[in-house]
Amino acid sequence: DILSTAAFNIARARVPGTVAQNAVAGLAVTVNEMDDTTLTIDSVNAYNYARNKASGSEDDAIAGFQLTAGNVQDSEIIVEAVSAYNYAVAESGDAIAGNEVSIGYADSDTIVALDLNAINNAATSNSGNAIITSNVDIGGDARI
Repeated sequence: DILSTAAFNIARARVPGTVAQNAVAGLAVTVNEMDDTTLTIDSVNAYNYARNKASGSEDDAIAGFQLTAGNVQDSEIIVEAVSAYNYAVAESGDAIAGNEVSIGYADSDTIVALDLNAINNAATSNSGNAIITSNVDIGGDARI
C-alpha cells in the first residue's frame, strides 16, 4: 500500500543525459511486473511545481500523480488520486499536473479500480503531452 501526500513542493531537472531525468514534485510510481499482487495507492498532490529543462524525449515534469506499470497478471490495482492546483512545465517530455495511469498489458484476471480527480491544474510541454485532468491508457483485457 502507498499512502502519499505531496504539497507545496518544487522539483527541477536541467541537465540532459542518456537516462531519463524526471522532475517529480508529486508522486510517480513505476512497477515493471505484477503477478498475483494487490497494489493500493491513495495519493493527494496539491500546489506542486515541476519544471524539466532537460532535452531528452523521456524527461517528464510531474507535479501531480503518475502510475506506470508494465506486465500485470492476476492482480488488483486500486488507485484513489487527487491532484489540485499543480503546475508542470516540460521542455521535451510530458508535463503532468493532473493524473496519468499507464499500464502496458493487464490480463483478464486483473482488476483495475480508479478514482481520479483533477482540479484547477496547469501544464505546458514543448513537444510532449500536457496533462491537466486524468489520462488513462490500459493495454490488454483487464476488468476496469
